[in-house]
Amino acid sequence: QPPPSSTSDVEKTCHRLAYYDKNKKQCACHKPRDDITKTKLFTVTESERALNPGVLCLDCDSDRTHDVFFVVDVSHHDKNQVRYLVRSFLFSMANYNARARLIAYGHSLADDVMRRDLKLGDDLIKVTRKFLKKYASARAEANLNAGLSSAYNAAKNIPNKKRMVIVYATRPATNPAAALTESNKIKQAGTPIHVFATPEGRDSNIDKYGSEEAFIVNNPTEKTSPDISKATTRLEQLFLRSTCLRD
Repeated sequence: QPPPSSTSDVEKTCHRLAYYDKNKKQCACHKPRDDITKTKLFTVTESERALNPGVLCLDCDSDRTHDVFFVVDVSHHDKNQVRYLVRSFLFSMANYNARARLIAYGHSLADDVMRRDLKLGDDLIKVTRKFLKKYASARAEANLNAGLSSAYNAAKNIPNKKRMVIVYATRPATNPAAALTESNKIKQAGTPIHVFATPEGRDSNIDKYGSEEAFIVNNPTEKTSPDISKATTRLEQLFLRSTCLRD
């Protein structure tokens, strides 16, 4: 990052939560710990870590309300592949005041699967303010592109900047190229995508669908799997990042 050419140029780069320090001739966040270059609250990119002081300050007291489009693959014959992670994620979404749209794909009776096989009771469904999108698929195909298409159409008219698409894949997409096209449309519209997948859910584009590489969840059928806890922690960090960085 090249230094500005003059004092006035430096001041122009100061974040709204920063001031210009005349002694140091640089910007500074009002709360030093809120500088993006120093935070340990969540993962920071290399480009963010390289920013000059006071250029990007965190605002973690901002509105936490998120609009989340949770795209879940229910095509796997073993519903324990999704049961424990989905339940854990939905509770985390509720903690972050998320308006969660649950988009199930890969089964002709996706809504029944969510209630019967995943054992999502009425209370949990109400807590997450559920919108259930159903995709008929008589052959139980892992048609990720259909789920992403629904997420795109639902998210594109949402004015809230704190929005994201969460994907959980348990089988390889039947059409990775089509799924990649749909994921790119979502990202180009300004909505980040975060992908979680089981080892069996990998395909040739698994690390290209999201805004970063996919998080692989090992042993998802075990309720006490360490990876479910790690994945949930990762999700909560994504919420925290979104809360602190999006005005």
